[in-house]
Amino acid sequence: FVTGHARDGRLPEDLDWTGLADPATTLMVYMGGRTAGSLAGQLIAAGLPADTPCVAVASVSTSSETRWTGPLRDLGEGARFADAGPVLIGIGAVFAALGVSARQSGGLDAAPALPARMAPQLAGPSHRRYRHSMT
Repeated sequence: FVTGHARDGRLPEDLDWTGLADPATTLMVYMGGRTAGSLAGQLIAAGLPADTPCVAVASVSTSSETRWTGPLRDLGEGARFADAGPVLIGIGAVFAALGVSARQSGGLDAAPALPARMAPQLAGPSHRRYRHSMT
């Protein structure tokens, strides 16, 4: 879990790009909407495949929630809704469950519902609103 920008609005200079680009991990970036393109570029340069699944969500768990899914190479374009509110970005193979692939780049609000096999894992009350917003 890393911050998406430093006080000057750019990516923090002290990030371990090699560690963050580990394809066996899931990376979460808070407040990364405006730096999403630079973030994707740095991760790809550090070795993370450009087709790594991503999701970007603005105003999480509110009535104005906006989301995008797609491959890492499209993250900069996909997260252009940064003015819609705080943006949380998830990067990693785990997001393939949302239907993200190298051949499929969604648009805003394009994230499909979670597969039925995953629904029991989201049975708690804190997840109900999120699950509902994805249908």
